[in-house]
Amino acid sequence: MAVLTAVFFSCNIIEPPLSMEDSRRVEDSLQGTSGDVGGRPYNGQELRDTVFLISAVVFPEDYDWQRDSIFGDVSCSLRIYRNSEIALEIPAGIDARVALSPDYHHIISGSVFTEYADAQGTTVKKDGEVIAEWGEREKLHGLMIKDGVVHTLGLSLPGGELVYRRDGTPVRKIKDGIPVGGFGMDGYGPCGAMYEVEGQVCFVYKNVYGDSQTLTLVKDGKTLDQSVLQSANILDARVGNLGNALLYTSGGTMSLFVGDSLITRIGKRDGLHCVSGQIVDYRDCLSVAGMFRDEKRNYMYGILRGQEFIRIEGTPAYIYCRGQNYAWMEQPPGDRPDCYFFHRNCACLLDDGLAMVLTPKNQESPPFLKYKTRVTEFNLHGYLSGLAVEIPE
Repeated sequence: MAVLTAVFFSCNIIEPPLSMEDSRRVEDSLQGTSGDVGGRPYNGQELRDTVFLISAVVFPEDYDWQRDSIFGDVSCSLRIYRNSEIALEIPAGIDARVALSPDYHHIISGSVFTEYADAQGTTVKKDGEVIAEWGEREKLHGLMIKDGVVHTLGLSLPGGELVYRRDGTPVRKIKDGIPVGGFGMDGYGPCGAMYEVEGQVCFVYKNVYGDSQTLTLVKDGKTLDQSVLQSANILDARVGNLGNALLYTSGGTMSLFVGDSLITRIGKRDGLHCVSGQIVDYRDCLSVAGMFRDEKRNYMYGILRGQEFIRIEGTPAYIYCRGQNYAWMEQPPGDRPDCYFFHRNCACLLDDGLAMVLTPKNQESPPFLKYKTRVTEFNLHGYLSGLAVEIPE
């Protein structure tokens, strides 16, 4: 068992800036794999007045973007669609300091935020306009605008330091800090590792020292709580109105605490050995997704709600949860092995289905949005890099 030596919770783009580098890695991982989409049955009703926001990278018609032979140094643009209509188009690439890789695009509150990092430093833009920049090179794991202030959480490149900034000015520098959460991770929103609690910007990080790990919760730039766990591996943690949450493993047993209350524990007694896990829904329906191994060393994925274990068939690349609804995807998704799905943020779980944007490997075929039986094609030479939704109250 883990020994807590402190009381827990009282209550890329590099030189040269190869713009498609991360996307190529994803593409390679799709080759030769099967795919499926599964989850809880939905009510089958269309959502009314839902607006889909889609980001796309558009190239000249004669450029082979899959080979990217001149390493992103080509005239291109980043485009935002509202449903099927173009809402914004901005220059992209090296000269514009707008990265082309899908994991450098973040659709937040109806705007597209981009990050770019090279030897000159880091540039953050909103809808094509610079909102923060600094001389050090970082990969962002969190980004939020609160009361007109740009909050960022980034890892220095090369690694070694986690930096929290406001409007580009460092507030905290944490040596060997590891962010808990980030962009494109199951259970985290469009702002990545940063989120708002009680009107304050929060994030969590950990440090690893031998067989002990230190977990630090930060709220409004100040340490809210700090704990040390011995012989344990911290998987996830959150600051929250419901009570701060900790998910960790020790000896193959996974435990989830909220405040001082044990919510979930599963391990050898249940015939399962935990390999990995993450809190995938904290606010609506407390859920944990993870990989497990049974006594015969068979591996499986599943979702935990209390002691209820929902087994997921296959090998999901991403798991989406919201309240009682959940869905998962393998790579490539569904029956489309001929398509690229570049990033977790290329799909959204709605109350009645999973929407996703796909880009055919055959450049003669147009990219498209798929939402249940609805397919919307986009007339462009390039790829779809992200998806978000606006649902009116």
